[in-house]
Amino acid sequence: MRKNSENPTAYPRIARNIIVISVTSFILVFSLFTWLFLLPIHMKNLGAEDFHIGVSYTLFGLGYTIAQFLGGYLSDRFGRKHLIVAPTWLFPMLYLLMALSDSWIYVSVFYLLISICSAFQSPSFTSIIAESVEESRVGMGFGTFELSIMIGISSGPLLGSVLIGIFSVRDLIIGSAIASFIAAIIRQLGLVEPMKRREKKLTKFILERNQLWFIIAGSLMFLCLSFTINGPFMTLYQEEVLGLEKSRINLLFGIAGVPSAVLCLAAGWLADKLGGKKITAVSIVVHAASTFLWVYFGGIFLFLTLSFIFVQFFYVSYQTVIARITTDANRARFTGLFGTVSGLVSSIGPYMGMYVKLRAGYSATFQLCLIISIISSILLSKLTT
Repeated sequence: MRKNSENPTAYPRIARNIIVISVTSFILVFSLFTWLFLLPIHMKNLGAEDFHIGVSYTLFGLGYTIAQFLGGYLSDRFGRKHLIVAPTWLFPMLYLLMALSDSWIYVSVFYLLISICSAFQSPSFTSIIAESVEESRVGMGFGTFELSIMIGISSGPLLGSVLIGIFSVRDLIIGSAIASFIAAIIRQLGLVEPMKRREKKLTKFILERNQLWFIIAGSLMFLCLSFTINGPFMTLYQEEVLGLEKSRINLLFGIAGVPSAVLCLAAGWLADKLGGKKITAVSIVVHAASTFLWVYFGGIFLFLTLSFIFVQFFYVSYQTVIARITTDANRARFTGLFGTVSGLVSSIGPYMGMYVKLRAGYSATFQLCLIISIISSILLSKLTT
């Protein structure tokens, strides 16, 4: 494990990585979430059926798994900065092509490529944050990062609910292309590599018991999220069952995200004080339960808010667990391996969910999600930290 005494003077200098990553991630997420919740509706307007949307989101999840292990390997081999900056430069072109597409197939293809680029970055994000703060403050490091993400997730739909009355979804995607270009410049100039590798040869990567149990439990947790925040069902439920318009859907998602953004640092503090494993296990179950109750009781806003709060607690805490069961030398490779396995498992979620939804309704879909979350939480107890 990384020791606090190891190169202590490096932390103040590279703590700027947290600022650069947080600011640029806010820019990207904010622009993305002005339209992301409306993507299933945009695809339907371009001719996609429910089956097509379910398959597309399954492919998005699958695509997110493809590059993660390779990205983790290259990150441990060549460093974190390169694997973050290079994919960011591809986003502007891909978003622009996505915006100009008149077919739901092309929209899906370009968004799939965006997912793959994001997957390439993912192991480096977890690693650079864990390695840019002291070990005792890893939770706060991830809390700061997730705070920027949640401010973007909550404020993006709020602005999107206004802009969608003036601009089309296509126009908002062009906005993401512009935002991506700005983020690429900032990351290129602002990030500092936290790891100075004196040898090109990688250390041997051996999967330990804790890491194996985390992969099993964590994969089921992300399968759960493919039914909720990472899938199309929460949006489609509001359109098809509650009869809400696109602007109203964006507005509700935006407002629900505000408390979760405010509580990100609290989530990091709790993970540091109580342990990431406990917070992760509780958060995923409460998130799934809240989402199910939101649907079961016909869209009561309180349950939607709780769902958003506890999914954010999960996102902060599970990364602290990874930081504590890995070392600087193998962290990105393990994160990439976990991302690949969990992505493969969760990629079947939208298809499973759509199958259940078409035959038994939305309540059954989210009930299945709750059962999966409980099983995953029990399995996580096998992990010792």
